[in-house]
Amino acid sequence: MSDHLRRIKFCERFFSFPELCRCNTSFPITFRNESQGFENIKNIPIIIVASNRPYYLMESLKSLLNARGVQKSNIIVDLDENCPESIGLVELFGLKYNIRPAKCSKRCRISSHYKSIFGMISAFNFEHAFIFEDDLIVSSDIFYLFSTTLNVYQADNSIFCVSAWNDHGYKHSVGDLTMLYRVQFMPGLGLVLSKDIVKEILQKWPNRPDTNWDVWIREFVLNGRVCIIPDVSRTFHIGVYGVHINPAFQKSHFEGRFFKPKINVTISVDNLEREEYSDMILYLANNSKEESYENVCKIAATAKSPHLNSWPLSRTELSDITRVVVMDDGMKPKETFLSLFKVWIEGIHYIFIKCPKSSICEKIENSTR
Repeated sequence: MSDHLRRIKFCERFFSFPELCRCNTSFPITFRNESQGFENIKNIPIIIVASNRPYYLMESLKSLLNARGVQKSNIIVDLDENCPESIGLVELFGLKYNIRPAKCSKRCRISSHYKSIFGMISAFNFEHAFIFEDDLIVSSDIFYLFSTTLNVYQADNSIFCVSAWNDHGYKHSVGDLTMLYRVQFMPGLGLVLSKDIVKEILQKWPNRPDTNWDVWIREFVLNGRVCIIPDVSRTFHIGVYGVHINPAFQKSHFEGRFFKPKINVTISVDNLEREEYSDMILYLANNSKEESYENVCKIAATAKSPHLNSWPLSRTELSDITRVVVMDDGMKPKETFLSLFKVWIEGIHYIFIKCPKSSICEKIENSTR
């Protein structure tokens, strides 16, 4: 069916999507040629975990379909309810979909839906899968990010996933559109998972139907492995209503996050594998200025909007703007690696190192800590 006929069919049935149904200024449903995609991800499914939230789904699909390198034919919307509006949207955009009617509610519903999706990934023997939820919008270069990091993911068995989300990615704490981190945490909100990881998850899946699936993975499956994340998140959470979300939580947790819809930079994956990354941290620690905890707090208290770098920094360039700070024992950030984490404050790149716990501490030259 042609785009024109699909739009007519959709707009005759549903009256609540004016931006899709205006005669002269409706949103396009035809997108760029798939030949512009990235070769190494051309066969990877893009799975959208969806429920009865058609307006969120519409925004999610619009951003995904406008992302550079998207393979439209790889998008699969996986619905846990027979929702006419959501199905209509998927058909309007000419996408594939599954319907897996939910048999329970709340956390059980979400958990069973993810288990079914992991089962599908395993059954079709997909080498990797991109997984999004229906209340996420994405930056324009998200598939470039996934394509660029895929080879490192495949080569390093200490990497559990690639995520598009930085849990510390606030407006005042990011500074580099090209920077990537290793973190001993699974942030979610846009994931790349390999078939081996999916198989492991399924083998260990708990019998409790109300399991909070992502918390369970972090506590019982991650097992010291890391995820690759960007300094600047490539997804943003737009959902206001859901099992784990309400307007107050959305405002407090996501309003201060930095998100840039259009990004066009070159990302370097140098120094991202395990040994190279540790060596880079040690280099930065040995070539950076040690700062006091009190001074960092003063700077953080007056932090303003970020000044973003848009090109990869060399070790030398990065060390020129990096300061090393001993991390207080009471601090427990989600995203750490080697008991350290990195954050930008007022254009300075700080590395918080937990000493003596971090193995880096004993290697830092002239360390008195």
